[in-house]
Amino acid sequence: MAVVVFAVDDVDVVVVVVAVVVVVVSGVSGIEVVVQHGLATPEGLAVDWIAGKLYWIDSNLDQIEVAMLDGDMRATLIAGGMEHPRAIALDPGQGILFWTDWDATFPRIEAASMSGGGRHIVFKDMEIGAWPNGLTLDHLEKRIVWTDARSDAIYSALYDGTGVIEILRGHEFLSHPFAVSLFGGSVYWTDWRTNTLARANKWTGANVTVIQKTSAQPFDLQIFHPSRQPQGEELDGSQPHCFLNLSGIMFGLCFVVCCISLILDRLHYFDTVELLYSGKHCPSS
Repeated sequence: MAVVVFAVDDVDVVVVVVAVVVVVVSGVSGIEVVVQHGLATPEGLAVDWIAGKLYWIDSNLDQIEVAMLDGDMRATLIAGGMEHPRAIALDPGQGILFWTDWDATFPRIEAASMSGGGRHIVFKDMEIGAWPNGLTLDHLEKRIVWTDARSDAIYSALYDGTGVIEILRGHEFLSHPFAVSLFGGSVYWTDWRTNTLARANKWTGANVTVIQKTSAQPFDLQIFHPSRQPQGEELDGSQPHCFLNLSGIMFGLCFVVCCISLILDRLHYFDTVELLYSGKHCPSS
């Protein structure tokens, strides 16, 4: 079962590492099944903290889905065109999602609007790595940060894939990196070979420090702090918000999913309610 390890790295920062071991954990309560059916191998998981949505990626079904935080109003956003999708990351303030795919012949990082449109490749350079694994976002700098489990390195690039830098490579505690996250000026990652949670400078990779050793392979990694959940940019003087009217479902079979959409031809973003029916947009009234 999953064991959650809390490593406090700062008075205001809680780092959560998930490892898989066969033990019974006491003191954990309030566990609720949110999504149970129609899953094969769910891997990446991300929360839209602005609109209250849950996004996940399934590496067997090769698709990205979205639902309310309680699992209701579930819909498939993106399906197909994936080989080994692994991690997913959101920037709700910008209305964009990213995911990694360590396809053996075409490893890459892709992006799309959080409503599923505008899918495009952000990064595909096989020469500096061919197994993009963990993924996180630097909301302040508008950069993606990812671990590569083949080159055993951590990289960073702007949201459009330019400005790539190699943060760290070839370190003894970076021998098979899995998950990655950020806080302040540091990058944090889990490593499967050394069973460690470590951190380093997010630009230079300097000052590598082991924060926690785990008894089993550490999997996902999350850092809980207000700075990791910025509320997004203002538009017309108002904060992003969701217009969701559960009583106004159109055509009976349409599922109403409120997603923050990226406007590809503008410099700012807006919120929209989209009606999804069998993966297509329902007509609006």
